[in-house]
Amino acid sequence: MNLKELAKTDTELFEIASLLDVSIVKHVNPQNCLSEKKKFFRALEKGEKHNPVYEFLPRNPIMKYLKINPDYENCIKTLDSIDTDDSAIGKLFEKRKTLLKSKIKLLQSIGNAEQFTENSISYYGSIDSILLKSAEQILEIVPRDEKKDVSANGARYFLQFHLKENGFNWKVFTDDKLVSDAVIVPGLKQIRIRSDAMFSSTEIMRLKFHEIETHLYRYENGYSQPFKIFGTGVGEGWQRTDEGLAVFNEELFGVLTTSTLRKYAGRVVAVYYSMKNSFYESFEILREHFNDEDSYMLVQRAKRGLARTEEKGAFTKDIIYLKGRNEVIKYLEKGGNIKNLYLGRVSVKEADLLPEITHLIEPKYMPDYGERFKNKMIK
Repeated sequence: MNLKELAKTDTELFEIASLLDVSIVKHVNPQNCLSEKKKFFRALEKGEKHNPVYEFLPRNPIMKYLKINPDYENCIKTLDSIDTDDSAIGKLFEKRKTLLKSKIKLLQSIGNAEQFTENSISYYGSIDSILLKSAEQILEIVPRDEKKDVSANGARYFLQFHLKENGFNWKVFTDDKLVSDAVIVPGLKQIRIRSDAMFSSTEIMRLKFHEIETHLYRYENGYSQPFKIFGTGVGEGWQRTDEGLAVFNEELFGVLTTSTLRKYAGRVVAVYYSMKNSFYESFEILREHFNDEDSYMLVQRAKRGLARTEEKGAFTKDIIYLKGRNEVIKYLEKGGNIKNLYLGRVSVKEADLLPEITHLIEPKYMPDYGERFKNKMIK
């Protein structure tokens, strides 16, 4: 394909990606999570069991968990009609097509435990024995107590100041419907923080490296490239690399607390047991390692996307933090260039293809790694 044809394919994929520019997390986050949490703990106090019943956004693609949005079917037909070739960029285009189709299937299956779990595994990956063992070993670490005296508003002011200081026209908001402490919404150029979240001073710095110096940097660098797919996501597992690199940066810059590392491991374990058990049964297992509040939140994250949480199944996104970290470390240990990971929202699996693509622009935004890589893990 010549440059004009490549540009046409890139634009076609970008247009479909824009139509599908909905946050999966936004759609799987229950709208009634707070009321269901209250019901759960009221039942727990009485010695009773309650498995939350979740409701999702009205614009959910399956509307009442069964109705399929025909627009998504048209998107799949359009994706199938887009031509690619065997060049390096052509291979990335093809992988992007596959990923977009997987995203559609995942969105269509929200609410249906069996289908949603299957499509979630296809999109985010599964847990292998090595990952599970690694997570279980981390859970044996005794967490250090840290004073959490910074509110969500305090975190918002800190991140907004950092964004403004570095010339980014992004906004930070608090949100009472979030399941996680914080989330980045690139399409809206927003960072959202859960309204009732509390942070330690170390965790505030962790948010900076995680949300801004990893996710935001890769997004901004990606949209400066001649091909738009570098901004929307390139290759299989680019989200694993996105989160894995964020965790790697937290660890490298000394802001990954034992408590947070155990939560990343807990997410893996929560997904593993949620795939085999109900919400309540998974919660009981997590209580062996965490307090009731943390156990509930870990299982709630794993059961997002299921309407009836007494059913087996899980949203497997939460495995990508620890799994992605391991993949990034392995890539660097084999001599991979970390600059490649900041060319955009790319995956370590496709990083070796990038030098074959002409006209790529050096990343403008990267963390200040300085002398942290005397072992030459970073070139």
